[in-house]
Amino acid sequence: MNRAVITPAEADVILAQFADWVALSNALKLSHITKASVYAQTQWTCVDVDWTDSLLIPADIKEAVAYYAVADMSGNLFGDVSSTDADRGKIKMERSKVGSLEEEFEYSGSVPLYSTRRSLGYPDVLMETLCTKKSGEITLTRV
Repeated sequence: MNRAVITPAEADVILAQFADWVALSNALKLSHITKASVYAQTQWTCVDVDWTDSLLIPADIKEAVAYYAVADMSGNLFGDVSSTDADRGKIKMERSKVGSLEEEFEYSGSVPLYSTRRSLGYPDVLMETLCTKKSGEITLTRV
């Protein structure tokens, strides 16, 4: 699931009007795209989407991921992991990896980093064309 569903070059075409995005290095763009890809895959249920092959991912989803990447760039996609507050808990573990750009954070407490019920506008509308927003509730079925 940690796979970027679009390339920085594809995102550049979609986001050409955002000077701040265009000015980023490819490594930073890829970092934002990867986080946006994870966000799309964890916040939406897309029955007919094969996330393992970026050539088969529909254009609307790729465009939504590009806009989610801009939201991540401006700090609006996930919560601010550098802060400590009562909602998140204290940071218990932080890990960064330069090769293939990996970050990991673990908090004490059980409250999610970000609200799964908020709307990010246009990219959410694009995702709604093919997917269903996850409610944040888990349904268990005994078999």
